[in-house]
Amino acid sequence: MRAAGGLAASLALAGALVWGGPLAARPQDPPANAPSRDQRWKEDLRHLCSELPKLHKNLFFRLPRGEFEAEATRLEGGIPGLSDAEVAVALARLVARVGDSHTSVALLAPGVGLRAYPLALRWFPEGLVVLAAPEAHRAALRGRVTRIGDLEASEARDRLAQVIPHENGSWLLHQSPNYLICPEILRALGVWSGEGEVPFVVEGPSGGQLTLRLEPVPLGSSPPVAQALDTRAASLPPTFRNPRLLYFAEFLAESGTYYVAYRQCANRPDKPFADFAREVLAFVAANPVERLVLDLRANSGGDSEVARPLLAGLPGHEKLDARGRLFVLIGRRTFSSGVLNALELRRTTAALLAGEPTGGKPNSYGEVRTFKLPRSGLVVSYSTKFFRRVEGDPESLAPDLPVEMTAADLFAFRDPVLDAVIAWKPPAAGK
Repeated sequence: MRAAGGLAASLALAGALVWGGPLAARPQDPPANAPSRDQRWKEDLRHLCSELPKLHKNLFFRLPRGEFEAEATRLEGGIPGLSDAEVAVALARLVARVGDSHTSVALLAPGVGLRAYPLALRWFPEGLVVLAAPEAHRAALRGRVTRIGDLEASEARDRLAQVIPHENGSWLLHQSPNYLICPEILRALGVWSGEGEVPFVVEGPSGGQLTLRLEPVPLGSSPPVAQALDTRAASLPPTFRNPRLLYFAEFLAESGTYYVAYRQCANRPDKPFADFAREVLAFVAANPVERLVLDLRANSGGDSEVARPLLAGLPGHEKLDARGRLFVLIGRRTFSSGVLNALELRRTTAALLAGEPTGGKPNSYGEVRTFKLPRSGLVVSYSTKFFRRVEGDPESLAPDLPVEMTAADLFAFRDPVLDAVIAWKPPAAGK
């Protein structure tokens, strides 16, 4: 089960700011005999409305075809009065209404000319927190964004839900910070109606209020920014180490905990996952491992079968397949194949799940493919298969041990989820 392509800017668990590839140049003005701008967008809209229903496994499983077609008709009539960015946002909104988090228009991708403010934000229980900002605005680091444009931060997030395909609130929490820093999207959705750059009102970490008006940069650029975290510090928990590795393992001897991070359902070029899994199982057999913790909190999908060599070795394992010996960490970034892997371990072993509800839905569409709109080149992702893994229709895979990381935890380099599973004891009999 493959997840849709990533966004141009995303937050790693430790809060590093990551930018996507270079922005494609905007097209040159067409020759005189070429279709007009409005005609080109209308061709794209018609192509979308023609192809997506044919290619998707079941496009109208939630949104009636009539509503989809009526909105497309309204959009076609409104194109002359919209900017390119507004048309792109409207296309994304149309597809997001389908209700499949794997089916989307890649709005934050090269080709449309969208820009981003050089900020990294993340939602915590405390609110929307600044994790990176331009050096000149270092005072905003670790502050809480209370207002964006005309709206409270939470209201802005809810407004952006219109263009972010999601099936639960966890995925919206994960994805929305990437959209909240895009001025064209904020304007198109009415988050900001004023002149000039969108203001971000920040409550500073030591009190006081700051208003940031930043210069946006093209998606794909790497502006210098100050970070709220210095992950080069000593004595980091394994959660914060090796941020670029897709998977790695570390033995925490003091607690007998074998921590295994699995951040993407893909093979590392230097070490196939099958080799890594053999090493993990051999280490467990040869060492005093009290518990194995498989961390899927950063795993947004890929090929669910990559993990097969490890998943096959855990059911019935004499040291690990017992209550309190095997834990799976999940969260808002656990999506697609990451959810499938967590579900399989819950079904086939005594594993306990800890963390936050997943961003992915247990029963969902997936196995993603893409096509491009012929004029703009916008990439459209769509699902070709439906995965039913559990009874009913839960929005998320819920943890057995609910634990949420706060901003205070992050800034202190504490991992309360890992701490909770290490400290876990079975409940007393009769409770």
